[in-house]
Amino acid sequence: KLNVTEREAEELRLQLRLKQTEHEESHLEMQTKLNEAEKTAEELQLKQTQCELEMRKKLNVTEKEAEELRLQLRIKQTENEESHNKLNAAEKESEELRLQLRLNQTEYEQEMQ
Repeated sequence: KLNVTEREAEELRLQLRLKQTEHEESHLEMQTKLNEAEKTAEELQLKQTQCELEMRKKLNVTEKEAEELRLQLRIKQTENEESHNKLNAAEKESEELRLQLRLNQTEYEQEMQ
């Protein structure tokens, strides 16, 4: 009867080792899956960061282009104002010359009478 008990004890020890081995394998599989998931998460985070940086670069370029366009618009507006002022000055001078011409004609006509 002692041999049976030793045999049963050995069998139980072997079953326990088998269960421990299965548990360790299962644990290793889960750890491997966790490591893979963490690696995937890190890769996705890196891609997201790269996308954000790219978007910021594009936004900075767009803002720079917008600022350049605003400056060009201000320059054109200033040029337009200067041209408008020159036009007004030329019209005023033209009107003064017409008045002077009329005055001269009137004086001439009076002298001829």
